[in-house]
Amino acid sequence: MALMAQMAASNQALQQQMQQQNVQHQQSMTAMQQQLQQQAMMLQGQHEAAQHQAARRGVVDAKGVKAPDKFSGAQKDWKAWMFQFEGWVASQFEDGQKLLDDARLKSDSVITSADIDDWDMQHPDAKRMNAQLWTVLTSMTKQGTEALSIVMNSTKGAGLDAWRRLCKKHDPDNPHTNMHMLRKIMQPKESPLNELVGAIETWERDLIESAGIETWEL
Repeated sequence: MALMAQMAASNQALQQQMQQQNVQHQQSMTAMQQQLQQQAMMLQGQHEAAQHQAARRGVVDAKGVKAPDKFSGAQKDWKAWMFQFEGWVASQFEDGQKLLDDARLKSDSVITSADIDDWDMQHPDAKRMNAQLWTVLTSMTKQGTEALSIVMNSTKGAGLDAWRRLCKKHDPDNPHTNMHMLRKIMQPKESPLNELVGAIETWERDLIESAGIETWEL
């Protein structure tokens, strides 16, 4: 009986030892999995940061693309300067050419912060480009020219809208566009009360552009 009791006790102790080893093994496996997950998340974060940094550096090596000279303000120089400027912007910003094209196509419609938000959903560099483009245009249009006045009278930081205004000024007049602008001014859309101030500012800006006025004095 004593031998059987001793064997039972030994068997119980062995089972307890095996259970403890299983628990320790499971704990080790859980810790290892957590460590692997942390390493995977860290690598993913590094990869995304590298991609974002690459996008900020530009599609190509920015040092290899020379910025164009300042725009003279002369109509005869616009097409060539625009071509060089768009190529340079495309080298600095992801989807830069597409954003310039979209801004130019807005023609008679002011580009609002809502437009920029929408574009930023499709082109993650849109907000950064919009802010920096305004500074770039102020430095790439000659002092004393109408082009610089157009940029200066645009909203600060709204580079894409300043670009739209430059394109609208220096591209040939489009009768359809002019008629659309006139109809937009003469028949403004109704706006909710909480959007009325912004709607009035947009209407005034459209009126200024339609009349070819560079400053607005009340």
